[in-house]
Amino acid sequence: DHSLDFKLMNGKPMVKKEHEEIEDTGLQQVQKRLQFLYPNRHKLKITEEPEIMIVSLWVDLQELENNKEGLLEKNKQPVNNIQELSAT
Repeated sequence: DHSLDFKLMNGKPMVKKEHEEIEDTGLQQVQKRLQFLYPNRHKLKITEEPEIMIVSLWVDLQELENNKEGLLEKNKQPVNNIQELSAT
C-alpha cells in the first residue's frame, strides 16, 4: 500500500485568538495545495471541538511510485526517496 494516513489531535486555547482569520486562510491554502499536488487522491478532514482540533489526512502515493522511473529519466538525477518526488 503506497499511501499516507495521518491523524493529528491538538488542544485549543480557551480564549479566541485575534489571528484566527489568518489561521483559516492558512488551512484554505493547505487544501488548495493538496488539490494541486494530489488531485482526487487525498482526503482532508478537519474537526473542531470546543477544546481540541482533529486533522485527518489520507494521501494516495501510488501514482508517485508509478511515475518514479519516468521522473528519474526526465530529471536525469537520482531520487533518494518519495519526498523528493513531490517537490518536483
